[in-house]
Amino acid sequence: MTDTSYPGPGGSQQQGPYGSYGQQAPYGQPGGSYGQPSPYGQPGPYGQPGPYGQQPPAYVVPPAPPLLYRLRGLAVAVAVLLGVTALVDLGSLATSVRLLGMVGSLDADPGRYSEREWDVADALYRASGVAQFALYVAVGVCFLVWFHRARRNADVFDPNGHGLAPGWAIGAWFVPFANLWLPCRVALDTWRSSAPADPVGLRPVRISAAAVYAWWWVWTGGALVGRVAGALDRGAETPEEVRVALVLMLVSDAVDIVAAVLAILFVRKLTRMQDAKAGRTFPVGSPV
Repeated sequence: MTDTSYPGPGGSQQQGPYGSYGQQAPYGQPGGSYGQPSPYGQPGPYGQPGPYGQQPPAYVVPPAPPLLYRLRGLAVAVAVLLGVTALVDLGSLATSVRLLGMVGSLDADPGRYSEREWDVADALYRASGVAQFALYVAVGVCFLVWFHRARRNADVFDPNGHGLAPGWAIGAWFVPFANLWLPCRVALDTWRSSAPADPVGLRPVRISAAAVYAWWWVWTGGALVGRVAGALDRGAETPEEVRVALVLMLVSDAVDIVAAVLAILFVRKLTRMQDAKAGRTFPVGSPV
């Protein structure tokens, strides 16, 4: 192939069309304009990488909204079980009254009741005790689930308003002697954190905790009396010992009925407080 040459200024020889005037050709070939590299692959403006070599912007995952538990269904279950427990306590109270009257008649008229009547009265008394125990277990499980979730919700409302971790909403009930106060402490912190927020300071306002104290001390008193009554009942041998045990069992059943009503009021009130606060604090669509 013939090498084409053209006379340049001053007689110098220049290359052909792809080398005219010493330029580099586009796409990396000799002959680009004015001796500059091809525009492809050039640095972008202000020394930044060109548009064809830039990295896409990093995707920032938005933080997840706070998790709140819905308590209404559990609260209804707890309230229903507490109501059934109160009715069973009422039946137990009636059988205790019947048995107490029969025991009291032994001094004046030992043969007033037949052996079959004694067996039926004692069987009803024992059956009511078994029913009470089964319901206490069912109520206890549902209540602890509700109580723990309410405590977790309170952490969202006011993370700094608690003296005990959420796990104590369950564990506090199983610590000997400390379970006479620690569950109430958790309930009080949860109650105060679930109170309506101050519209200015966004802090929970102070509200009366009478519902918490009333439920707790009545329930604790009934439980202590029931423990003593059960111990006396198991060891009773004389009519007088049976009479004392039955009287204490009557007191325990009566107090338990009042405690069940107060517990229903406590559960319903705290659930309504948390529902209302969740609706005001978090937008629609939050995973409550």
